Amino acid sequence: MKNNNYRIIIGLCITLTITLFSIAGCKKKNVDSSNISRAEFAGILGDEFGYVDDESTEVMFKDVKQGDDNYSQIQALASWGVFEETDKFSPNEKTNLKFAIESVVKAIDVDKIEKSGANINKNDLVGFFKENIADIDISDLDTLIDRETANQIISYASKYNQKMKLPQVVETNLKEGVKKATIDIALNADGVTGTIGSDSDYQVGDIVYFEKLKGEAPKAVKIESITNGEFTYINATMEETLDSAVVSGTYDCEVISARSVSDGTTVAIGGENLYNEILNGLHTTDKGNVQLLKNPTITTETTKNGIVCKITDKIDAGKATYSVSITDIKATIDWDYGVVKGLKKADAKISFKTTASAEFQGSYSKTIPLASVELSVAGPVTVRGLLEAHIGADGEMSVTFSNSTSVEIGYKKGSSLRKSVNSEPSMDFQAHANIAVEPSLLLDLRAFSQCIVNAEVTTGVAADCKIDGDILEGTFSGVVKAWVPLRYGINQRSCLVTKIKDNLKYEKEVWNSKTSKIKKEIKFDNGKTAFEKTGDEADLTDENGEQLNELKMFNFEPIKFDYIELASYTMIINENVQGKINISHIPDDYTESDIKYEVTNSDVCSVSSSGAVTAKKMGSTVVKVYTSDNTTAAFIAVTVTKDLAVDFDPL
Repeated sequence: MKNNNYRIIIGLCITLTITLFSIAGCKKKNVDSSNISRAEFAGILGDEFGYVDDESTEVMFKDVKQGDDNYSQIQALASWGVFEETDKFSPNEKTNLKFAIESVVKAIDVDKIEKSGANINKNDLVGFFKENIADIDISDLDTLIDRETANQIISYASKYNQKMKLPQVVETNLKEGVKKATIDIALNADGVTGTIGSDSDYQVGDIVYFEKLKGEAPKAVKIESITNGEFTYINATMEETLDSAVVSGTYDCEVISARSVSDGTTVAIGGENLYNEILNGLHTTDKGNVQLLKNPTITTETTKNGIVCKITDKIDAGKATYSVSITDIKATIDWDYGVVKGLKKADAKISFKTTASAEFQGSYSKTIPLASVELSVAGPVTVRGLLEAHIGADGEMSVTFSNSTSVEIGYKKGSSLRKSVNSEPSMDFQAHANIAVEPSLLLDLRAFSQCIVNAEVTTGVAADCKIDGDILEGTFSGVVKAWVPLRYGINQRSCLVTKIKDNLKYEKEVWNSKTSKIKKEIKFDNGKTAFEKTGDEADLTDENGEQLNELKMFNFEPIKFDYIELASYTMIINENVQGKINISHIPDDYTESDIKYEVTNSDVCSVSSSGAVTAKKMGSTVVKVYTSDNTTAAFIAVTVTKDLAVDFDPL
């Protein structure tokens, strides 16, 4: 009996011990699955705000090594001061509310918050978050948070960052010896020559700063030669012109000029950005248009702060019409440069609205360079945009698409490159075709024609349609799968930041048919909608289970944004005088011998294989400058006038 009691007691103890271990194990498992580690939090925060690369090779924390999860984000966040550089980071420690809130406020940038005029106490970032970003419960800052809470806190901070504006500050100090342009010096339209008054004191080698030019951004030139009141020049660099410059603030960008970058175009510059003498002498459909009757027809028009391109193209047994606009362009910048300190900071957030519409009947697949636009920001700082588009369809469709996008780039000396993109798309379409309508925009932040940083953004709408039956009779059946793609790149073209360090560049596919913010799957049965699925419920795979890809559907190559760029797009010369077309940029993989010239009206002028223009008689025409394989082209308007000088004997 006694032994039996012992057995019962021992059995109960064993059972109790097993139960306690089980409970403990379950509790531990629940903690691991619901609460997020500091390393995981750093990964989400870094991805959202663009802290994903680090310029320094120095390891910031002893317990975070290369190859560890979210290593690059932790390094970048530490180099920017978001995470305090201590001996250890404790990556596996769970994230509490205090750590999360303080980190997201620092990720926005406390100094930038101060510049915006907000009242922030650096010793009470939690209080600032609650008062200005999100009114959440902060009664227990030691509370461990889960992934959902972490995402919400980061989202609140990201939205605050998107809306934040900076006061406008422009401080430009020219280098000693740089001369400000006076009324007795002027630049000609050819981009390489100018005139000076007989009593001026300008000399060869002088750097001359033109604070504001008609139809152009502020400019600095270096005089190379002077002959009888005329001079030749080259563009001066930022290093040659500026001793220091600070430009910061939020600005509504205004269009300075726009031009076509594609063959077969109508260019409507608007305002007084092209010379009236040229416009009046050319064949025009309306004032401000330079008409080249080719196929496709592309009309480029400017608004106060954007650009609109309209395309009409003929297809065998069909047609294609397409319109894209980039408007409401705004820039929030914080740029600090000096000859001694170099580029200390280059922080830019550029936002814009993309609107596109298209109608297709037939089979169509083209990548079309559309236009270039230059916009003023403040002081010597400008934004240049290059617009290009993938357009593809195989069937019948109509689509409208709009997207509000902002791209942010941050560089700070000694730290990493910070970059992010935010997009809010919407679409409406009726399609019985495979389609891809993808406008791409390259944005350069520039000073004195020198690129500081640049960003490329591609978005739009794509759809895969498998339809059988008669569409007109309404007896069709099948499935339509549609999504909004989004890709972006930072500093894919050479710029001031990449000259500091070549690896300060980045590219990423943010949304595809699997990850897109907008996804739709619509099934039709005998002309009626059988079902419509959206978001993650939509199956956007092909018959082999592979994710759909609009680039593969139409055999598109990635857009490179590499065009012929001319020093000037207008030329005015006298009869029997020779001028020269000067090229400022030739696309990669081409040389000067690959560049060809073609004049529309050879009665007005002729052009040699080297770009020398010989004026013949009064009139106006257009010279096409293009690569030998005709993949990219630029156009210059040439006007020939009579020499008004006459011989005359005084009485």
